[in-house]
Amino acid sequence: MEKKSQKTVQRTAILNYLKNSKSHPSIKDIYRHVSEQLSTISIVTVYNTMDLLKKEGLVFELPMLHGEGRRFDPNPSLHDHLICDTCGAIIDIDAGHSVLSAEKQQHGFDIKKICINVYGVCPRCKSGEDDTALN
Repeated sequence: MEKKSQKTVQRTAILNYLKNSKSHPSIKDIYRHVSEQLSTISIVTVYNTMDLLKKEGLVFELPMLHGEGRRFDPNPSLHDHLICDTCGAIIDIDAGHSVLSAEKQQHGFDIKKICINVYGVCPRCKSGEDDTALN
C-alpha cells in the first residue's frame, strides 16, 4: 500500500501558487513567489515538493532545450505548448489529438499524457521589444 503524502503549509502554498499560475514556472519562480509568504521555506523544499507533485501527476515537467532548467505545467488538461527560443515564454495551445488516437489503437499504446512542444520566436522577441526572459 502506498503512503499518502502529508499536506504541509509549504505544499499548500506551492499548490495555491501553481493553481493560479499560467506561466509554467521554474523552481526559482516558485521559490521566489512562495518565499514572499513563507519566509522559512527553502529551495530544497520546493525541489522536493515539485518532485512529489510530479510523481502524483498534479504537475508535469516540461522538456526544455538549451539547459533552461526545469519548468512545470500545472494544467492537467490535454494541451500543447508554443515555446519561444529567445525568451523562454511558454504559451498553452489547445490542439486536437485525433491523429494520436489512431496510433494508440494501432499500436495498443496506453497514452497517459500528450504534450507537443512547438519552438519558435514569439511576437515580442520578433519585434525586439524585450531582451529579458519571460516567465
